Amino acid sequence: MGFKRISAISVLVMVVFFCGCTRNYIVKPFPLEPELIPKIGQIKGPINLVNTQAPGTKTVFKSGPAIDWVGDLNEWTNQAIELLSHELAQRKISLSRDAAKTLRLAVTRGTLSSEITGVRCVIVLRVTTGESYSKEYEGNNIHRASPFGEMARYYAGANALTEAVIALLNDEAIIRYLQE
Repeated sequence: MGFKRISAISVLVMVVFFCGCTRNYIVKPFPLEPELIPKIGQIKGPINLVNTQAPGTKTVFKSGPAIDWVGDLNEWTNQAIELLSHELAQRKISLSRDAAKTLRLAVTRGTLSSEITGVRCVIVLRVTTGESYSKEYEGNNIHRASPFGEMARYYAGANALTEAVIALLNDEAIIRYLQE
């Protein structure tokens, strides 16, 4: 009787392991270090930040034998906009939905991978100005902790999204557009 129970439990565990489950991958980016952003001169007028990623757009960041880490790209774009809004407000740049100057943002891709040295997350953020200048910025971060830890995934994603926003704020063409 004990052997049958152990066998049944073992089979159940293996079925769950191989069938897998899905976990929602959500992170919040970190505030930017001031020295990573160049001084932004005078910006004429307010700026409108628009999320162009369709609601409910999901991607599998990492697929494994037991767990798929799925992220909502619309939500990730909202996080990037929130960080960018905070940084622009820190620099006394106003935001308005009616502004003539527009930055349209969309997180278009993301991956998550376990490596020997930690967890790597790559996020691609596409930004298009009102003048149709468009560029993709990649945040690529590895968090050097246990590749199996929850916090390693969180920090890798948060840092990757933060890096993409830093790259956006360091783009001379974007800064020039905002200053014109």
